Amino acid sequence: MHPPCSSSSSSSSKQQQQQQQHQQQQQQQQQVQQQHMYLQQQQHHHHHYHHHHQHQQHQHQQQQEQQQEQQQEQQQEQQEEKPI
Repeated sequence: MHPPCSSSSSSSSKQQQQQQQHQQQQQQQQQVQQQHMYLQQQQHHHHHYHHHHQHQQHQHQQQQEQQQEQQQEQQQEQQEEKPI
């Protein structure tokens, strides 16, 4: 039984989780900025072309959202596995 050791490991895992969440938030902000620039660029092109690319972009956004959900689930599982 080493209580100090287990408590220190659990606190470090929480710090790691906060860092990962912060990185995810940064990625989301970057994605929004890119989308805004992308739409401005595409508006100069023909309307049909613009619509076609919007559809692709929407699919890409869904993929990223799914990835983030998976990452969050993994983080929760890791927390539950570690002894408090």
